[in-house]
Amino acid sequence: MTSQNCRPWLLLCFFALLTGPQAAWAAVQVKSGIQTTEWTVGDQNLIQIQVEGADRSASIQLPDVPGLTLQQTGPPAQSSQTFWVNGTKTSHNSLTFQISVLADKPGLFTIRPIQILYQGKTYQTEVYQVQAVKGLDSKLMALIVRTDKKQVYLGERLEIELVWQLHQSIEDYKFRFPLLAQKDELKLRLKPYPAKTVTKDLSIDAFRVAFSPSQLADGGTQYATTFEITPQKLGDLKIPAGHIKGMIAKGYQQQRDFFGRVVRQPKLVPIYTSSLAQIIPVVALPEQGRPADFTGAVGQFELEVETQGRGFEVGEPVVLTLKITGKGNLDKIERPTLSELAGGFDVDETLSPGEVKDGLVLFQQTVRAKQPGVQEIGPVSFPYFDPVEGLYKRVTAPGIPVEILPARRLQFADIAGAKAAQKSDTAEPTTLATTYNLLSAAPPQTELPSWVWLVGLVGITLGFVGLENRKPKATTTLPDLPPFGLDTLEPLGSLGQEAGLREVIRLTTTLLDWKFGPQRRWSGGPLKQLVSQGFLDKKLGEQIEHLLRETETSLYAGSSQEAGLLAPALAALQTIYQELTAPPRLADAG
Repeated sequence: MTSQNCRPWLLLCFFALLTGPQAAWAAVQVKSGIQTTEWTVGDQNLIQIQVEGADRSASIQLPDVPGLTLQQTGPPAQSSQTFWVNGTKTSHNSLTFQISVLADKPGLFTIRPIQILYQGKTYQTEVYQVQAVKGLDSKLMALIVRTDKKQVYLGERLEIELVWQLHQSIEDYKFRFPLLAQKDELKLRLKPYPAKTVTKDLSIDAFRVAFSPSQLADGGTQYATTFEITPQKLGDLKIPAGHIKGMIAKGYQQQRDFFGRVVRQPKLVPIYTSSLAQIIPVVALPEQGRPADFTGAVGQFELEVETQGRGFEVGEPVVLTLKITGKGNLDKIERPTLSELAGGFDVDETLSPGEVKDGLVLFQQTVRAKQPGVQEIGPVSFPYFDPVEGLYKRVTAPGIPVEILPARRLQFADIAGAKAAQKSDTAEPTTLATTYNLLSAAPPQTELPSWVWLVGLVGITLGFVGLENRKPKATTTLPDLPPFGLDTLEPLGSLGQEAGLREVIRLTTTLLDWKFGPQRRWSGGPLKQLVSQGFLDKKLGEQIEHLLRETETSLYAGSSQEAGLLAPALAALQTIYQELTAPPRLADAG
Protein backbone atom coordinates (compact mmCIF):
# COMPACT_ATOMS: atom_id res chain seq x y z
CA MET A 1 0.00 0.00 0.00
CA THR A 2 1.44 3.36 -1.02
CA SER A 3 1.86 6.31 1.33
CA GLN A 4 -0.96 8.11 -0.48
CA ASN A 5 -3.33 5.21 0.15
CA CYS A 6 -2.33 5.04 3.87
CA ARG A 7 -2.93 8.71 4.52
CA PRO A 8 -6.79 8.53 4.68
CA TRP A 9 -6.59 5.58 7.10
CA LEU A 10 -4.14 7.42 9.34
CA LEU A 11 -6.39 10.48 9.42
CA LEU A 12 -9.40 8.28 10.25
CA CYS A 13 -7.53 6.58 13.12
CA PHE A 14 -6.37 9.94 14.48
CA PHE A 15 -9.94 11.26 14.40
CA ALA A 16 -11.16 8.13 16.22
CA LEU A 17 -8.56 8.67 18.95
CA LEU A 18 -9.85 12.20 19.49
CA THR A 19 -13.57 11.42 19.42
CA GLY A 20 -13.51 7.92 20.92
CA PRO A 21 -13.17 8.96 24.58
CA GLN A 22 -15.95 11.56 24.16
CA ALA A 23 -18.31 8.95 22.71
CA ALA A 24 -17.47 6.48 25.46
CA TRP A 25 -17.94 9.08 28.20
CA ALA A 26 -21.22 10.28 26.71
CA ALA A 27 -22.83 6.82 27.09
CA VAL A 28 -24.63 6.16 30.37
CA GLN A 29 -23.55 2.99 32.14
CA VAL A 30 -25.06 1.52 35.30
CA LYS A 31 -23.17 -0.69 37.72
CA SER A 32 -24.59 -2.02 40.97
CA GLY A 33 -23.57 -4.26 43.83
CA ILE A 34 -25.01 -5.49 47.10
CA GLN A 35 -23.14 -5.66 50.40
CA THR A 36 -24.26 -9.21 51.17
CA THR A 37 -26.94 -11.60 49.97
CA GLU A 38 -27.58 -12.91 53.50
CA TRP A 39 -27.95 -10.79 56.61
CA THR A 40 -29.70 -10.72 59.95
CA VAL A 41 -33.17 -9.23 60.50
CA GLY A 42 -32.49 -6.01 62.40
CA ASP A 43 -29.23 -5.25 60.58
CA GLN A 44 -28.99 -3.01 57.55
CA ASN A 45 -27.95 -4.22 54.11
CA LEU A 46 -26.77 -1.84 51.38
CA ILE A 47 -27.07 -1.68 47.60
CA GLN A 48 -24.67 0.65 45.80
CA ILE A 49 -25.54 1.95 42.32
CA GLN A 50 -22.96 3.77 40.21
CA VAL A 51 -24.26 5.69 37.19
CA GLU A 52 -21.49 6.71 34.79
CA GLY A 53 -22.18 9.68 32.51
CA ALA A 54 -25.05 11.18 34.56
CA ASP A 55 -25.38 14.32 36.64
CA ARG A 56 -27.56 15.26 39.63
CA SER A 57 -30.71 15.42 37.52
CA ALA A 58 -30.83 11.62 37.55
CA SER A 59 -33.31 9.98 39.92
CA ILE A 60 -34.18 6.44 40.96
CA GLN A 61 -37.38 4.46 41.45
CA LEU A 62 -37.30 1.71 44.06
CA PRO A 63 -39.37 -1.47 43.62
CA ASP A 64 -41.95 -2.53 46.18
CA VAL A 65 -40.75 -5.79 47.71
CA PRO A 66 -43.16 -7.30 50.27
CA GLY A 67 -41.25 -8.02 53.48
CA LEU A 68 -38.43 -5.58 52.70
CA THR A 69 -38.07 -1.82 53.15
CA LEU A 70 -35.88 -0.09 50.55
CA GLN A 71 -34.92 3.57 51.07
CA GLN A 72 -32.37 5.91 49.52
CA THR A 73 -29.89 7.08 52.16
CA GLY A 74 -29.27 10.73 51.40
CA PRO A 75 -28.37 12.36 48.07
CA PRO A 76 -26.08 10.60 45.61
CA ALA A 77 -22.34 11.23 45.71
CA GLN A 78 -21.13 12.99 42.57
CA SER A 79 -17.70 12.92 40.97
CA SER A 80 -16.57 14.69 37.81
CA GLN A 81 -13.49 14.78 35.60
CA THR A 82 -12.63 17.31 32.89
CA PHE A 83 -10.20 16.77 29.99
CA TRP A 84 -9.00 19.06 27.21
CA VAL A 85 -8.31 17.27 23.91
CA ASN A 86 -7.15 19.38 20.96
CA GLY A 87 -8.82 22.44 22.45
CA THR A 88 -12.10 20.60 23.12
CA LYS A 89 -13.36 20.37 26.70
CA THR A 90 -14.78 17.00 27.72
CA SER A 91 -16.46 16.39 31.08
CA HIS A 92 -17.17 13.02 32.67
CA ASN A 93 -19.70 12.76 35.51
CA SER A 94 -20.77 9.88 37.68
CA LEU A 95 -23.27 9.42 40.52
CA THR A 96 -23.27 6.89 43.33
CA PHE A 97 -26.54 6.02 45.10
CA GLN A 98 -26.75 4.17 48.42
CA ILE A 99 -29.91 2.12 49.06
CA SER A 100 -30.72 0.84 52.54
CA VAL A 101 -32.38 -2.58 52.74
CA LEU A 102 -34.16 -3.69 55.93
CA ALA A 103 -36.07 -6.95 56.36
CA ASP A 104 -39.40 -6.97 58.20
CA LYS A 105 -39.11 -10.72 58.80
CA PRO A 106 -36.88 -13.71 57.92
CA GLY A 107 -37.24 -15.22 54.44
CA LEU A 108 -36.08 -15.37 50.83
CA PHE A 109 -36.71 -12.24 48.76
CA THR A 110 -36.29 -11.13 45.16
CA ILE A 111 -35.29 -7.49 44.67
CA ARG A 112 -36.49 -6.53 41.21
CA PRO A 113 -34.41 -4.10 39.12
CA ILE A 114 -34.04 -0.57 40.48
CA GLN A 115 -34.81 1.97 37.75
CA ILE A 116 -32.64 5.01 37.04
CA LEU A 117 -34.35 7.88 35.18
CA TYR A 118 -32.10 10.27 33.28
CA GLN A 119 -32.82 12.65 30.37
CA GLY A 120 -36.02 10.86 29.38
CA LYS A 121 -34.45 7.39 29.36
CA THR A 122 -34.75 4.53 31.84
CA TYR A 123 -31.85 2.35 32.97
CA GLN A 124 -31.97 -0.45 35.51
CA THR A 125 -29.87 -2.63 37.78
CA GLU A 126 -29.73 -6.38 37.94
CA VAL A 127 -32.03 -8.62 39.98
CA TYR A 128 -30.88 -9.68 43.46
CA GLN A 129 -31.88 -12.84 45.32
CA VAL A 130 -31.35 -12.28 49.04
CA GLN A 131 -32.10 -14.02 52.33
CA ALA A 132 -32.80 -12.49 55.74
CA VAL A 133 -32.17 -14.77 58.71
CA LYS A 134 -33.37 -14.52 62.28
CA GLY A 135 -30.86 -13.19 64.81
CA LEU A 136 -30.35 -14.15 68.43
CA ASP A 137 -33.83 -13.49 69.80
CA SER A 138 -33.57 -12.64 73.46
CA LYS A 139 -36.23 -12.13 76.09
CA LEU A 140 -34.09 -9.32 77.46
CA MET A 141 -35.90 -6.70 75.35
CA ALA A 142 -38.97 -6.20 73.18
CA LEU A 143 -40.15 -3.59 70.67
CA ILE A 144 -43.87 -2.90 70.27
CA VAL A 145 -45.61 -0.58 67.77
CA ARG A 146 -49.28 0.27 68.38
CA THR A 147 -51.70 2.40 66.36
CA ASP A 148 -54.87 3.97 67.74
CA LYS A 149 -56.86 3.01 64.61
CA LYS A 150 -56.97 0.10 62.17
CA GLN A 151 -58.32 2.29 59.36
CA VAL A 152 -58.21 6.05 58.79
CA TYR A 153 -59.92 8.53 56.51
CA LEU A 154 -57.90 10.71 54.21
CA GLY A 155 -56.77 13.70 56.28
CA GLU A 156 -57.47 11.98 59.61
CA ARG A 157 -54.71 12.01 62.20
CA LEU A 158 -53.19 8.64 63.19
CA GLU A 159 -51.25 8.06 66.42
CA ILE A 160 -48.38 5.56 66.44
CA GLU A 161 -46.99 4.53 69.82
CA LEU A 162 -43.45 3.16 70.00
CA VAL A 163 -42.59 1.10 73.12
CA TRP A 164 -39.18 -0.40 73.97
CA GLN A 165 -39.13 -2.74 76.97
CA LEU A 166 -35.63 -3.39 78.31
CA HIS A 167 -35.25 -6.02 81.03
CA GLN A 168 -31.46 -5.82 81.39
CA SER A 169 -28.85 -3.13 80.84
CA ILE A 170 -27.07 -3.14 77.50
CA GLU A 171 -23.71 -1.77 76.40
CA ASP A 172 -24.86 -0.22 73.13
CA TYR A 173 -27.84 -0.21 70.74
CA LYS A 174 -28.90 0.60 67.19
CA PHE A 175 -32.53 1.70 66.79
CA ARG A 176 -34.10 1.74 63.32
CA PHE A 177 -37.64 2.88 62.43
CA PRO A 178 -37.90 3.52 58.64
CA LEU A 179 -41.18 5.47 58.93
CA LEU A 180 -39.23 8.52 60.16
CA ALA A 181 -37.75 8.94 56.67
CA GLN A 182 -41.28 9.90 55.49
CA LYS A 183 -41.75 12.57 58.17
CA ASP A 184 -42.36 15.41 55.70
CA GLU A 185 -44.69 13.43 53.45
CA LEU A 186 -46.80 12.20 56.40
CA LYS A 187 -46.65 15.48 58.41
CA LEU A 188 -45.10 13.45 61.21
CA ARG A 189 -44.68 15.13 64.57
CA LEU A 190 -44.03 14.03 68.13
CA LYS A 191 -47.16 14.11 70.28
CA PRO A 192 -46.60 16.70 73.01
CA TYR A 193 -46.04 15.44 76.53
CA PRO A 194 -47.94 16.84 79.52
CA ALA A 195 -46.15 19.56 81.47
CA LYS A 196 -43.34 18.43 83.79
CA THR A 197 -43.09 14.99 82.14
CA VAL A 198 -39.61 13.48 82.54
CA THR A 199 -38.16 12.45 79.18
CA LYS A 200 -34.99 10.84 77.87
CA ASP A 201 -33.65 11.31 74.35
CA LEU A 202 -32.92 8.13 72.36
CA SER A 203 -31.35 7.93 68.91
CA ILE A 204 -33.51 6.51 66.12
CA ASP A 205 -31.68 6.45 62.81
CA ALA A 206 -30.42 10.06 62.44
CA PHE A 207 -32.96 11.56 64.86
CA ARG A 208 -33.03 12.26 68.58
CA VAL A 209 -36.47 11.40 69.93
CA ALA A 210 -37.83 12.11 73.41
CA PHE A 211 -39.15 9.02 75.22
CA SER A 212 -40.95 8.81 78.54
CA PRO A 213 -39.24 6.21 80.78
CA SER A 214 -41.07 4.12 83.36
CA GLN A 215 -40.13 1.16 85.56
CA LEU A 216 -41.33 -2.38 84.82
CA ALA A 217 -42.42 -4.88 87.43
CA ASP A 218 -39.20 -6.91 87.08
CA GLY A 219 -37.03 -3.83 87.63
CA GLY A 220 -36.43 -3.17 83.94
CA THR A 221 -37.19 0.04 82.07
CA GLN A 222 -39.83 0.85 79.48
CA TYR A 223 -39.38 3.74 77.03
CA ALA A 224 -42.49 5.01 75.23
CA THR A 225 -43.21 7.78 72.73
CA THR A 226 -46.06 8.62 70.36
CA PHE A 227 -45.93 10.02 66.85
CA GLU A 228 -48.81 11.72 65.04
CA ILE A 229 -49.07 11.42 61.26
CA THR A 230 -51.63 12.59 58.70
CA PRO A 231 -51.80 10.35 55.59
CA GLN A 232 -51.93 12.36 52.38
CA LYS A 233 -52.71 9.58 49.87
CA LEU A 234 -55.43 6.98 49.47
CA GLY A 235 -54.57 3.31 49.63
CA ASP A 236 -52.59 1.15 52.01
CA LEU A 237 -50.25 2.96 54.40
CA LYS A 238 -47.36 0.70 55.32
CA ILE A 239 -45.84 1.09 58.75
CA PRO A 240 -42.55 -0.81 58.39
CA ALA A 241 -41.19 -2.96 61.16
CA GLY A 242 -38.94 -1.27 63.70
CA HIS A 243 -35.69 -2.93 64.72
CA ILE A 244 -33.33 -2.71 67.69
CA LYS A 245 -29.92 -4.33 67.83
CA GLY A 246 -28.51 -4.39 71.34
CA MET A 247 -25.02 -5.34 72.53
CA ILE A 248 -24.75 -7.18 75.86
CA ALA A 249 -21.61 -8.25 77.74
CA LYS A 250 -21.23 -12.02 77.90
CA GLY A 251 -17.93 -13.09 79.43
CA TYR A 252 -14.54 -11.63 78.65
CA GLN A 253 -11.92 -11.91 75.91
CA GLN A 254 -8.29 -10.95 75.62
CA GLN A 255 -7.35 -8.12 73.28
CA ARG A 256 -4.37 -5.88 72.71
CA ASP A 257 -4.65 -2.20 73.48
CA PHE A 258 -3.04 0.73 71.62
CA PHE A 259 0.38 -0.01 73.16
CA GLY A 260 0.23 -3.71 72.29
CA ARG A 261 -0.49 -4.88 75.84
CA VAL A 262 -2.84 -7.82 76.43
CA VAL A 263 -5.95 -6.69 78.33
CA ARG A 264 -9.29 -8.26 79.27
CA GLN A 265 -12.28 -6.74 77.55
CA PRO A 266 -15.97 -7.63 77.87
CA LYS A 267 -17.11 -9.85 75.03
CA LEU A 268 -20.08 -8.15 73.36
CA VAL A 269 -22.81 -10.31 71.85
CA PRO A 270 -25.60 -8.87 69.65
CA ILE A 271 -29.25 -9.46 70.44
CA TYR A 272 -32.19 -8.42 68.27
CA THR A 273 -35.83 -7.50 68.58
CA SER A 274 -38.29 -6.30 65.93
CA SER A 275 -41.85 -5.07 65.81
CA LEU A 276 -44.42 -6.32 63.32
CA ALA A 277 -45.02 -4.42 60.09
CA GLN A 278 -48.57 -3.09 59.77
CA ILE A 279 -50.86 -1.99 56.94
CA ILE A 280 -53.37 0.79 57.66
CA PRO A 281 -55.98 1.36 54.90
CA VAL A 282 -56.54 5.03 54.06
CA VAL A 283 -60.07 5.52 52.69
CA ALA A 284 -61.77 8.49 51.04
CA LEU A 285 -64.30 10.66 52.80
CA PRO A 286 -67.87 9.72 51.86
CA GLU A 287 -69.67 11.71 49.19
CA GLN A 288 -73.09 11.16 50.75
CA GLY A 289 -74.08 13.95 53.07
CA ARG A 290 -71.09 16.15 52.24
CA PRO A 291 -72.04 19.84 52.76
CA ALA A 292 -71.45 22.22 49.88
CA ASP A 293 -69.30 24.44 52.13
CA PHE A 294 -67.13 21.59 53.49
CA THR A 295 -63.46 22.66 53.41
CA GLY A 296 -61.66 19.47 54.50
CA ALA A 297 -61.73 19.51 58.31
CA VAL A 298 -61.50 15.96 59.75
CA GLY A 299 -61.82 15.45 63.51
CA GLN A 300 -63.93 16.94 66.32
CA PHE A 301 -64.02 20.74 66.57
CA GLU A 302 -65.57 23.77 68.27
CA LEU A 303 -65.97 27.28 66.78
CA GLU A 304 -65.87 30.73 68.36
CA VAL A 305 -66.31 34.08 66.59
CA GLU A 306 -65.14 37.39 68.07
CA THR A 307 -65.00 41.00 66.94
CA GLN A 308 -63.54 44.18 68.40
CA GLY A 309 -66.30 46.60 69.29
CA ARG A 310 -70.05 46.60 68.75
CA GLY A 311 -70.58 49.82 66.77
CA PHE A 312 -69.56 50.38 63.12
CA GLU A 313 -70.50 52.52 60.13
CA VAL A 314 -71.86 51.29 56.83
CA GLY A 315 -68.92 50.20 54.67
CA GLU A 316 -66.45 50.26 57.56
CA PRO A 317 -64.26 47.12 57.70
CA VAL A 318 -65.21 44.79 60.55
CA VAL A 319 -62.52 42.21 61.40
CA LEU A 320 -63.90 38.90 62.62
CA THR A 321 -61.63 36.43 64.43
CA LEU A 322 -62.66 32.81 63.91
CA LYS A 323 -61.16 30.42 66.45
CA ILE A 324 -61.39 26.67 65.71
CA THR A 325 -60.32 24.29 68.49
CA GLY A 326 -60.45 20.53 68.89
CA LYS A 327 -58.72 17.33 67.88
CA GLY A 328 -57.95 16.76 64.21
CA ASN A 329 -56.07 18.05 61.19
CA LEU A 330 -55.87 21.69 62.29
CA ASP A 331 -53.02 22.43 59.87
CA LYS A 332 -55.14 21.29 56.88
CA ILE A 333 -58.30 23.27 57.71
CA GLU A 334 -59.24 25.87 55.11
CA ARG A 335 -61.15 29.02 55.97
CA PRO A 336 -64.94 28.82 56.51
CA THR A 337 -66.98 30.27 53.65
CA LEU A 338 -69.29 32.43 55.86
CA SER A 339 -72.15 32.05 53.41
CA GLU A 340 -74.60 33.02 56.21
CA LEU A 341 -73.39 36.65 56.07
CA ALA A 342 -74.05 37.17 52.36
CA GLY A 343 -77.39 38.95 52.93
CA GLY A 344 -76.42 41.90 55.13
CA PHE A 345 -72.65 42.06 54.69
CA ASP A 346 -70.04 42.13 51.96
CA VAL A 347 -67.47 39.40 52.69
CA ASP A 348 -63.87 40.14 51.74
CA GLU A 349 -62.49 37.05 50.02
CA THR A 350 -58.84 38.00 50.59
CA LEU A 351 -58.62 36.12 53.89
CA SER A 352 -55.17 35.40 55.27
CA PRO A 353 -54.21 31.74 55.87
CA GLY A 354 -55.03 30.21 59.21
CA GLU A 355 -52.46 30.37 61.99
CA VAL A 356 -52.08 27.12 63.93
CA LYS A 357 -50.83 27.41 67.49
CA ASP A 358 -51.44 25.75 70.87
CA GLY A 359 -54.09 23.33 69.66
CA LEU A 360 -56.20 25.84 67.73
CA VAL A 361 -56.32 27.59 64.36
CA LEU A 362 -57.16 31.29 63.94
CA PHE A 363 -58.65 32.97 60.87
CA GLN A 364 -59.31 36.67 60.39
CA GLN A 365 -62.13 37.68 58.07
CA THR A 366 -63.10 41.22 57.02
CA VAL A 367 -66.76 42.05 56.40
CA ARG A 368 -68.58 45.34 55.67
CA ALA A 369 -72.20 46.12 56.53
CA LYS A 370 -74.47 47.16 53.64
CA GLN A 371 -77.28 48.91 55.56
CA PRO A 372 -77.55 50.88 58.85
CA GLY A 373 -79.47 49.62 61.88
CA VAL A 374 -79.10 47.04 64.61
CA GLN A 375 -77.92 43.85 63.01
CA GLU A 376 -76.40 40.54 64.00
CA ILE A 377 -73.17 39.13 62.60
CA GLY A 378 -73.92 35.47 62.26
CA PRO A 379 -74.63 32.95 63.52
CA VAL A 380 -71.57 31.44 61.78
CA SER A 381 -71.30 27.68 61.20
CA PHE A 382 -68.44 25.41 60.26
CA PRO A 383 -68.83 21.89 58.73
CA TYR A 384 -66.44 19.04 59.46
CA PHE A 385 -66.25 15.28 59.17
CA ASP A 386 -66.31 13.25 62.39
CA PRO A 387 -64.25 10.07 61.74
CA VAL A 388 -65.43 8.45 64.97
CA GLU A 389 -69.10 8.44 63.91
CA GLY A 390 -68.37 8.50 60.17
CA LEU A 391 -70.69 11.48 59.64
CA TYR A 392 -70.51 15.09 58.50
CA LYS A 393 -71.39 17.52 61.28
CA ARG A 394 -71.73 21.27 61.69
CA VAL A 395 -70.71 23.40 64.65
CA THR A 396 -72.34 26.84 65.01
CA ALA A 397 -71.15 29.95 66.85
CA PRO A 398 -73.93 32.28 68.08
CA GLY A 399 -74.47 35.61 66.36
CA ILE A 400 -72.86 38.85 67.56
CA PRO A 401 -75.26 41.86 67.81
CA VAL A 402 -73.79 45.07 66.40
CA GLU A 403 -75.12 48.58 65.70
CA ILE A 404 -74.47 49.82 62.19
CA LEU A 405 -74.52 53.62 61.86
CA PRO A 406 -75.00 55.57 58.62
CA ALA A 407 -71.75 56.48 56.95
CA ARG A 408 -70.64 60.04 57.72
CA ARG A 409 -70.82 62.20 54.62
CA LEU A 410 -67.59 63.88 53.60
CA GLN A 411 -67.80 67.69 54.08
CA PHE A 412 -65.99 70.28 52.01
CA ALA A 413 -64.06 71.45 55.09
CA ASP A 414 -62.71 67.90 55.58
CA ILE A 415 -60.98 67.88 52.23
CA ALA A 416 -57.26 68.62 52.36
CA GLY A 417 -56.50 72.08 50.90
CA ALA A 418 -60.12 73.26 50.98
CA LYS A 419 -59.58 75.89 53.71
CA ALA A 420 -56.62 77.34 51.88
CA ALA A 421 -58.75 77.72 48.76
CA GLN A 422 -61.44 79.64 50.71
CA LYS A 423 -59.11 82.27 52.17
CA SER A 424 -59.20 84.57 49.15
CA ASP A 425 -62.07 85.27 46.83
CA THR A 426 -59.61 86.25 44.12
CA ALA A 427 -57.66 82.99 44.26
CA GLU A 428 -57.66 80.83 41.17
CA PRO A 429 -60.34 78.07 41.34
CA THR A 430 -58.99 74.69 42.40
CA THR A 431 -60.15 71.50 40.71
CA LEU A 432 -61.21 68.93 43.35
CA ALA A 433 -61.10 65.17 42.90
CA THR A 434 -64.50 63.78 41.94
CA THR A 435 -64.30 60.68 44.17
CA TYR A 436 -63.94 60.38 47.92
CA ASN A 437 -60.89 58.16 47.45
CA LEU A 438 -58.85 61.11 46.20
CA LEU A 439 -58.67 63.78 48.89
CA SER A 440 -56.00 66.07 47.46
CA ALA A 441 -56.64 69.00 45.10
CA ALA A 442 -55.04 69.16 41.69
CA PRO A 443 -52.44 71.99 41.49
CA PRO A 444 -52.69 74.77 38.88
CA GLN A 445 -51.05 73.84 35.59
CA THR A 446 -48.73 76.23 33.71
CA GLU A 447 -47.63 75.58 30.12
CA LEU A 448 -43.82 75.54 29.66
CA PRO A 449 -42.15 77.48 26.81
CA SER A 450 -41.02 75.43 23.77
CA TRP A 451 -37.32 76.20 24.29
CA VAL A 452 -37.41 74.45 27.71
CA TRP A 453 -38.56 71.22 26.09
CA LEU A 454 -35.82 71.50 23.40
CA VAL A 455 -33.00 72.00 25.94
CA GLY A 456 -34.30 69.12 28.08
CA LEU A 457 -34.43 66.74 25.11
CA VAL A 458 -30.82 67.53 24.09
CA GLY A 459 -29.61 67.02 27.69
CA ILE A 460 -31.33 63.65 28.02
CA THR A 461 -29.83 62.45 24.73
CA LEU A 462 -26.26 63.46 25.72
CA GLY A 463 -26.67 61.87 29.16
CA PHE A 464 -27.85 58.58 27.66
CA VAL A 465 -24.87 58.45 25.26
CA GLY A 466 -22.48 59.12 28.16
CA LEU A 467 -23.95 56.32 30.23
CA GLU A 468 -23.70 53.88 27.34
CA ASN A 469 -19.99 54.71 26.88
CA ARG A 470 -19.29 54.12 30.57
CA LYS A 471 -20.83 50.61 30.58
CA PRO A 472 -18.31 47.75 30.88
CA LYS A 473 -17.80 45.94 27.60
CA ALA A 474 -17.54 42.48 29.16
CA THR A 475 -20.83 40.62 29.50
CA THR A 476 -21.72 37.76 31.79
CA THR A 477 -24.52 35.23 31.72
CA LEU A 478 -27.13 35.94 34.35
CA PRO A 479 -27.64 33.03 36.75
CA ASP A 480 -31.05 31.52 37.44
CA LEU A 481 -33.05 33.64 39.85
CA PRO A 482 -33.37 32.32 43.41
CA PRO A 483 -36.64 30.51 44.18
CA PHE A 484 -37.72 33.31 46.54
CA GLY A 485 -36.57 36.69 47.78
CA LEU A 486 -35.65 38.04 51.19
CA ASP A 487 -39.07 39.68 51.39
CA THR A 488 -40.53 36.18 51.73
CA LEU A 489 -38.95 35.92 55.20
CA GLU A 490 -40.53 39.11 56.60
CA PRO A 491 -44.06 37.78 57.32
CA LEU A 492 -42.77 34.56 58.86
CA GLY A 493 -42.02 36.33 62.13
CA SER A 494 -45.75 36.82 62.69
CA LEU A 495 -46.49 33.11 62.43
CA GLY A 496 -46.60 30.86 65.44
CA GLN A 497 -43.31 29.19 66.33
CA GLU A 498 -44.27 25.75 65.00
CA ALA A 499 -45.60 27.05 61.67
CA GLY A 500 -42.65 29.44 61.35
CA LEU A 501 -40.04 26.72 61.97
CA ARG A 502 -41.72 24.47 59.39
CA GLU A 503 -41.42 27.32 56.86
CA VAL A 504 -37.75 27.81 57.80
CA ILE A 505 -37.05 24.13 57.03
CA ARG A 506 -39.02 24.26 53.77
CA LEU A 507 -37.35 27.45 52.52
CA THR A 508 -33.87 26.23 53.53
CA THR A 509 -34.27 22.95 51.64
CA THR A 510 -35.81 24.80 48.66
CA LEU A 511 -32.79 27.11 48.55
CA LEU A 512 -30.36 24.18 48.75
CA ASP A 513 -32.25 22.28 46.02
CA TRP A 514 -32.01 25.37 43.77
CA LYS A 515 -28.30 25.81 44.45
CA PHE A 516 -27.05 22.21 44.37
CA GLY A 517 -29.87 20.10 42.93
CA PRO A 518 -32.82 18.37 44.62
CA GLN A 519 -32.09 15.95 47.43
CA ARG A 520 -34.32 13.80 49.62
CA ARG A 521 -32.67 14.92 52.86
CA TRP A 522 -30.03 17.63 53.33
CA SER A 523 -28.87 17.42 56.95
CA GLY A 524 -25.92 15.15 57.70
CA GLY A 525 -23.95 13.48 54.91
CA PRO A 526 -25.02 15.59 51.89
CA LEU A 527 -23.72 18.86 53.35
CA LYS A 528 -20.44 17.27 54.46
CA GLN A 529 -20.08 15.81 50.98
CA LEU A 530 -20.49 19.23 49.35
CA VAL A 531 -17.92 20.70 51.75
CA SER A 532 -15.40 17.91 51.06
CA GLN A 533 -15.83 18.37 47.30
CA GLY A 534 -15.27 22.12 47.55
CA PHE A 535 -18.79 23.14 46.46
CA LEU A 536 -19.70 24.61 49.86
CA ASP A 537 -17.74 26.67 52.38
CA LYS A 538 -17.06 24.67 55.53
CA LYS A 539 -18.31 27.36 57.93
CA LEU A 540 -21.45 27.94 55.88
CA GLY A 541 -22.08 24.18 55.76
CA GLU A 542 -21.86 23.99 59.54
CA GLN A 543 -24.33 26.90 59.87
CA ILE A 544 -26.82 25.15 57.56
CA GLU A 545 -26.39 21.84 59.39
CA HIS A 546 -26.93 23.54 62.75
CA LEU A 547 -30.06 25.36 61.52
CA LEU A 548 -31.68 22.19 60.10
CA ARG A 549 -30.75 20.06 63.11
CA GLU A 550 -32.04 22.48 65.71
CA THR A 551 -35.32 23.27 63.93
CA GLU A 552 -36.05 19.60 63.19
CA THR A 553 -35.22 18.66 66.78
CA SER A 554 -37.60 21.32 68.09
CA LEU A 555 -40.42 20.17 65.79
CA TYR A 556 -40.07 16.40 65.78
CA ALA A 557 -37.94 15.24 68.69
CA GLY A 558 -38.63 17.38 71.74
CA SER A 559 -41.10 17.02 74.56
CA SER A 560 -41.84 20.73 74.44
CA GLN A 561 -40.64 23.57 72.21
CA GLU A 562 -38.30 26.10 73.70
CA ALA A 563 -39.72 29.60 73.24
CA GLY A 564 -37.92 32.19 71.13
CA LEU A 565 -36.42 29.84 68.51
CA LEU A 566 -38.13 31.40 65.47
CA ALA A 567 -36.32 34.78 65.48
CA PRO A 568 -32.74 33.37 65.50
CA ALA A 569 -33.77 30.73 62.95
CA LEU A 570 -35.01 33.44 60.57
CA ALA A 571 -31.83 35.47 61.12
CA ALA A 572 -29.71 32.41 60.32
CA LEU A 573 -31.77 31.68 57.18
CA GLN A 574 -31.33 35.29 56.03
CA THR A 575 -27.53 34.97 56.36
CA ILE A 576 -27.54 31.63 54.51
CA TYR A 577 -29.71 33.12 51.76
CA GLN A 578 -27.33 36.04 51.25
CA GLU A 579 -24.31 33.71 51.06
CA LEU A 580 -25.88 31.21 48.63
CA THR A 581 -27.39 33.85 46.32
CA ALA A 582 -24.36 36.17 46.23
CA PRO A 583 -23.15 36.58 42.61
CA PRO A 584 -19.67 35.23 41.77
CA ARG A 585 -16.88 37.79 41.78
CA LEU A 586 -15.63 38.79 38.34
CA ALA A 587 -11.95 39.29 37.74
CA ASP A 588 -10.93 42.85 36.97
CA ALA A 589 -10.50 43.38 33.25
CA GLY A 590 -7.24 44.83 31.96
